[in-house]
Amino acid sequence: GDVVSLINLGSYPCRPFRTPLLHTVGIVGADGIMGTWFSRFFRDQGFHVIGFDPIQQQSSPNAASLKQLVEQSDAIVLSVPMHAMETLAQELATLVRPGQLVVENCSIKSAALPALLKHIPPHAELLGVHTMFGGDTPQLRGQNVIVTRTPQSKEKSRYFEDLLYKHGAQLTFATTERHDEMSAYLQSLVQAVALIFGKTLSESKVSVEELE
Repeated sequence: GDVVSLINLGSYPCRPFRTPLLHTVGIVGADGIMGTWFSRFFRDQGFHVIGFDPIQQQSSPNAASLKQLVEQSDAIVLSVPMHAMETLAQELATLVRPGQLVVENCSIKSAALPALLKHIPPHAELLGVHTMFGGDTPQLRGQNVIVTRTPQSKEKSRYFEDLLYKHGAQLTFATTERHDEMSAYLQSLVQAVALIFGKTLSESKVSVEELE
């Protein structure tokens, strides 16, 4: 019969077609409403998630520290009150590694991004987002997320944006100034409606107990 020959021309290492830029995500403020949402979201997408919360650390000596979270994370999501951002930025300044991604999620960018840009070294990436939904939102699809890029937004920042878009988020890009202008307008309207609602109830003769 026919002679069959096999020639081995060499081999190549077996590797994934594309290696993900992020494997482990650290959530600062993990016990808060949006911190809990981010933790669940990233776990559902197959990421390893590490949580840290200053309040939990005070109540539990065995809780992970901020230093441990930064050492083990590729990206760090900051989900903390705006008044805590300056102190947190100072603490992160000496901890972040070259190429590491820091993402802040504050409703007022001028209260967060300038502090982070001041303290986060230029060798780390920095991105601002504003999730326009609550912590009880079951999925990201159809939800609005405002993205504010910085001079330190590079490859991992784009990967983070793409991840949100891939899972259905509607991304809007805005500068710090434009974001705060529109956000302040929206929040003022919501507060005005709440005040009018409360004032109307307090001045009406309708029983509040009956309405409840």
